[in-house]
Amino acid sequence: MVRYANKNDFDWLKYIWKVAFDDSDKFINWNFDKNFSFKDTVIAEKEGVSASNMQLMPHSIFLRGEEYPINYVSGVATLPEFRKMGLVREMFEFSFGEMRKRNQHISLLIPFNYEFYEQFGYKQCYNKTHRYMKELPKEGVIGEEGNISALIPVLDGLYKKEMKNKNGYAIRKSGDWHKILEDTLKISKGKVILNEDKSGYAILSLRDGGGWEIEEICGGLS
Repeated sequence: MVRYANKNDFDWLKYIWKVAFDDSDKFINWNFDKNFSFKDTVIAEKEGVSASNMQLMPHSIFLRGEEYPINYVSGVATLPEFRKMGLVREMFEFSFGEMRKRNQHISLLIPFNYEFYEQFGYKQCYNKTHRYMKELPKEGVIGEEGNISALIPVLDGLYKKEMKNKNGYAIRKSGDWHKILEDTLKISKGKVILNEDKSGYAILSLRDGGGWEIEEICGGLS
């Protein structure tokens, strides 16, 4: 059986996230405080036992001159003892029907394995170029002490300028930026690099093996 989550599932949902993704308790608590809603979380049961879940996070994208509401699928996880039982397929079948009811005809996700999600109808539509820094520059680095409220209009302006002639990009509002920067700077120990003349920025995440991965860059870095 597939159903929407309710308040009685909350602790279990945090538990299965920890089992599947091994994130820190700090991130998990923040994520469930800022990004989670019961109405957007689906659970698959096996013989009455909660076994698998996914989150359908609402976003908007700009595509071919129009704004479209979409679902970003996140946190797909199945407890080890219930894997390879078709539970993810059941959740997608349920979720696609619910998306259509909400007039959400586009669904995106970042897969751990492209082939796994192709069986549910997903196709690759974006590429990510992985770029790294061994060391941070001496100037323009913003860390945990950064003023998020002051950063938002600067980064948003650069983002909109960079996206002006692009297609298929995520539409970001102030609340979206706040969550991105709060996660990056306050929760995940990442950094933002901002050019002195505010002509470009980069958002960096700390790599497990040392150094920094450039998650996003707009306008170029000086």
